[in-house]
Amino acid sequence: MEILVPVIIVGCITYDIGSVSAAWFAAKARGIDLRVYGSGQLDFANAWMVLGDRVGALVFIADFLKAQLALGFAWYMSDSPWIVALAFVCVVLGEILPVFHGFWGGRGTATTCGALLGVSPLSLAICATIALLIAVVTGRRDHAELIAILLLPAVIIFVSKGDIPLMCATVIIAAMLLLKRRKLVDELLGIGKDEN
Repeated sequence: MEILVPVIIVGCITYDIGSVSAAWFAAKARGIDLRVYGSGQLDFANAWMVLGDRVGALVFIADFLKAQLALGFAWYMSDSPWIVALAFVCVVLGEILPVFHGFWGGRGTATTCGALLGVSPLSLAICATIALLIAVVTGRRDHAELIAILLLPAVIIFVSKGDIPLMCATVIIAAMLLLKRRKLVDELLGIGKDEN
């Protein structure tokens, strides 16, 4: 029973933190709804495309920092690695499916990066380097991001050296990020090309 209380509190609070969309507020300040512009995502990439690079950068920083806030709250509530892993999953889930914005959110990139900085900075550095190199070589940022997501669990397993809660959380998060990008995954796999 003692573990149930921090699980509920941390799960709910960190999900709520993730659900606060900086992209939505930035667009609202300009009198528009990002969900009907650009990619339709409430994330830094769409804010960058629609509202400009300065706003996009600020949205990225805000999403990055809210993950840090969520992890900080989890560490304050409990020193259990499972609680921290729960916060990692919930803050990213909140970014992707925000309760405050009709469960229509972003793709979770900046929030995942912010959380990774807190739980495994080396894993973040490795995945970011892989994504950057692939993007430079191929010129396809989305595909580079997708490959980095696919490699994330393996990188965590290599770097974390037996941190089971973090490994479990990373597998769940990678699955969520891939589901959010299912159209891109289908495109890469050639699914749906022969339907017309």
